[in-house]
Amino acid sequence: MTMQVNKDEDERHLDTQQIRCSAGDGPSKFIKFVKDRYKHLEIPVSYDDFHKWTLHNIDLHWSAVVDYCQIILKDQFKKVLEHDRMGIPPPKWFEGSRLNYAENIFKHIGTDDNKMALICTGESQTVKEVSYSELKSRAFNYAKCFTKMGLREGDVIAGYLPNNDLAVSAMLGTAIIGCCWTSASPDFGVQGVYERFSQALPKIMISVDSSQYNGKKHDNLKKVAELSHKLTSLEVVVISHHMDEEIDVSAIKNGILMEDFLDLGKELVTEYVHVTFDHPLFIMYSSGTTGPPKCMVHGVGGTLLKHLQEHKIQGGLTDKDVMLFYTTTGWMMWNWMITALALRCTLVLYDGSPLMPSKNHLWDLVDKYGISILGTSPRWLSVLEESGIEPMKTHSLKSLRRVMSTGAPLRDDSYKYIHRCIKSGIEIASISGGTDIIGVFMGFDYQHPNNYGFMKPYLGCSIEVMTADGPRCKLGESGELVLTKPIPSLPVKFLHDDDWSIYRSAYFRNQPGVWSHGDHCLVGEHGIKIIGRSDAVLNPSGVRYGASEIYSIVETISGIVDSLCVSKLSKTTDEKVFLFVKMMDGHAFTNSVAIEIKSRIRSSLSARHVPHIVLETRGIPYTSSGKKMETIVKNILSHLPVKNVSSVSNPECLDYYYSLAENDVCL
Repeated sequence: MTMQVNKDEDERHLDTQQIRCSAGDGPSKFIKFVKDRYKHLEIPVSYDDFHKWTLHNIDLHWSAVVDYCQIILKDQFKKVLEHDRMGIPPPKWFEGSRLNYAENIFKHIGTDDNKMALICTGESQTVKEVSYSELKSRAFNYAKCFTKMGLREGDVIAGYLPNNDLAVSAMLGTAIIGCCWTSASPDFGVQGVYERFSQALPKIMISVDSSQYNGKKHDNLKKVAELSHKLTSLEVVVISHHMDEEIDVSAIKNGILMEDFLDLGKELVTEYVHVTFDHPLFIMYSSGTTGPPKCMVHGVGGTLLKHLQEHKIQGGLTDKDVMLFYTTTGWMMWNWMITALALRCTLVLYDGSPLMPSKNHLWDLVDKYGISILGTSPRWLSVLEESGIEPMKTHSLKSLRRVMSTGAPLRDDSYKYIHRCIKSGIEIASISGGTDIIGVFMGFDYQHPNNYGFMKPYLGCSIEVMTADGPRCKLGESGELVLTKPIPSLPVKFLHDDDWSIYRSAYFRNQPGVWSHGDHCLVGEHGIKIIGRSDAVLNPSGVRYGASEIYSIVETISGIVDSLCVSKLSKTTDEKVFLFVKMMDGHAFTNSVAIEIKSRIRSSLSARHVPHIVLETRGIPYTSSGKKMETIVKNILSHLPVKNVSSVSNPECLDYYYSLAENDVCL
């Protein structure tokens, strides 16, 4: 059961002041920089007013970001932005300039830089440390080998890799020669990888022999062998030792051991290849819950510029920070995290389950390595709370200044849990963005840190919440999150989309000239709160609300560990709302539990929010990045096409929902 926070006003005020001093440092320094840069202009000093200024002065703002973040651009650009209208194709940024992503990552590195860049660890508790000079050397070794194999700028290299130094080195080596990187983590099955890489058409794929998750070793060679025969674009498949001493690659088409591959380019000399601002850097994939994964192409300049704005300006990240963001190579947060190396911080790369060998393992790492920024998901925090984990009592956490959360809305109770049981007064940075922009739209409101769940738009992001008909939502109203002006990290294109129909359908099908992001949001006095994905919004009898509103109530009830709220659509009757609850071990789902659930929802929200049917479930579908997959269950119950089950990290749980639909149990 969730415990209530009992803080007096003095303590609460003290926490707020501490947070303001720390989190506001990044934006404040940038505002001062802009004031000094544009002395002839009247630059506002408050965050809200300055944010408005960045929207009315897009070119001045992003030009200042380039210089403030010391981004290396070759050649003089014609203008900052082609035009400020949202549409197809997206407008060009810094046209005429050329740059290299890896050069900007390594720009602060000397020939013998022993500053630690990467600390690689995981549930196996083995540790590998890589300095900045070592990382640069390894990246150039990969670049030489890729060049020796005949790759040229624009060619695609794929990583089927865990979150470790190999993945980072290979990705940076890819960027050095102007090639394009795409990746998936070993927890993806063959079908999931094939659906992605078969569209990206990589010439080289790099993978490992095996991986470990939740205490179990998982063989990867059989999957790689199958992919090597299915992916016809592959010319070379490189296999690295990860857990095994001996590897047999004979079953892998065009397979080669890593040590042999790295010998190929020893005699070559490779330099940075400077490419256009919108040249492809990463191919990312949609979640695939509504069809085959769509392939978004993100450009070199837009990705670098947006990431550094988020790290240095919004986050105040410096070379003194040590950051661990729990992610895999299959999630955009991995790409986002790696760009932070341009600020010469240290990254702790974690591979495996964050709950192994104990639920305190990540807190152990915080103290061991002096981690200052810990990034995670609402799901992990909920598991800790349900398990009674209280790091405040067992760990120092002296170095920790920020807990970040993304992937899903963070419940109000999780904010309270962090302050009560992890570290009082710490910054809680719940951020929201997506793979579509390979970055963040909005995040932590350091001016109102106790305004749980509500976020402020990031500088340069013209975020609004609109109704389905188009008018802007008023205070207290909910609607669709939209972007009304361009930002640098919009996808430069989708693969296999010559007529832009995929791009148009993804973002502009609702309103021409307005980018619809697919999130349902609530407008508050001091910001915007994400309620859930728009395609998972519930609308029984015209009452529109998000599933997260139900979760925030249900998951505080004793004995309930998780829940899923979806609607069943019908051509003849109004939609019915189903609530599935997963009970903790040792707790039974009874009629009294169902009655309590409905009573809590009725008293906290309204009678119209009460689900029609409450059932127990043994499993709830999640993506590999920790997002609940409401839409796939909604489609199963509604007898609608269920596409791309390969995106579900625990597909076996779907059998229960299929059985309900097939037997029309309670439907």
